[in-house]
Amino acid sequence: MNISLAVDKIVQSLSDRYGEREASNIARIVMEDAFGYFFPFKTQDIDEVRLDEILEELTKGVPVQYVLGETNFYGLQIFVNPNVLIPRPETEELVYTIFESYKDKSRPMRILDIGTGSGCIPIALKMRFEKADIVGVDLSEGAIDLARKNAANNNYEIEFKQLDFLEQSNWAQIEGPWDIIVSNPPYIPESEKVDMGESVIAHEPHMALFTKDDSGQEFYAAIAQFAKEHLKEDGFVFCELNEFRTEKTLEIFKEATFEGVSCINDMQGKPRMLKAVLKNI
Repeated sequence: MNISLAVDKIVQSLSDRYGEREASNIARIVMEDAFGYFFPFKTQDIDEVRLDEILEELTKGVPVQYVLGETNFYGLQIFVNPNVLIPRPETEELVYTIFESYKDKSRPMRILDIGTGSGCIPIALKMRFEKADIVGVDLSEGAIDLARKNAANNNYEIEFKQLDFLEQSNWAQIEGPWDIIVSNPPYIPESEKVDMGESVIAHEPHMALFTKDDSGQEFYAAIAQFAKEHLKEDGFVFCELNEFRTEKTLEIFKEATFEGVSCINDMQGKPRMLKAVLKNI
C-alpha cells in the first residue's frame, strides 16, 4: 500500500469519530512519526501490517500520541503514555511566555516545575536556559520515570522527584530560593468531568486533570503559598490556567501579596496563562 492510499484509509476510518479535518491531521502524524514520511507525501509503500495495528487502536479512540508512544513538544521528541497528559499547544505557549520574560538566558537560575508529567516543560526550558538547575516534581511514579527517560533521551540533566505537592510536609524536599516556579496543575473540578471529551476521560490520567475541591483552585492556592515562602524576590510564577476560572486564580495570587499579576491570552485569544512576581513586604 502506498502512502496516498494509507492516508485515505486513516481518514476514512476516523472521520466519523473526529471529523475529516482532525482525521487528516492524525493521518499526517502517523505518516511522520510512525513511518518517517513527511508532507508532501510521495509514492513510497508502507508497512500495511503496522498501519493496521495503529488503526486498530485509533478506531478505539486511543489518542494518536499514546498509540505511537511519542509526540513533538517545542521541537523535542517527548515519549508519552497513559501515566502523563499529552502535551498541548497551550503548554508550548506557556514555555514561550517564560522565554520571552527572560532576555538573558545565559545566567544561572533555579527553576521548579510542579506537576511535571512527561517532563516536557523543564526539558524545553533547559534547552534555552542551559545554566539553569531545574527540578520537576510529580505525584505519579510512572510520570517521574517517563520524565527521566525523556530528559535522558534529549540529553538534558534535570532532577525529578516523586512527591505529593499538596502535602506541605513535602515542601522541605524542594526548598528555595527559586527564580522561576512553573506549573500546569490539575484545575478541573470533578463536577465538570461530564463536559470533557470522551477520549480524554477514557485515556488520560485523571490525577493530572481533576481537583478534589469543587473550585478547581486547590493547586493554585498551594502554589501561591509555596511561592510566597520559596521564591526569590525578583522571581516569577508562571501557570497554565483554566480559562473559565481565570479571575479567581488571579485573585489568589494577588491576595498572597504577589504583584504584576497578569493573565496572558493564548493564540486563540483565550485567557490561559498567569504570570506573577512576588512583592517584597
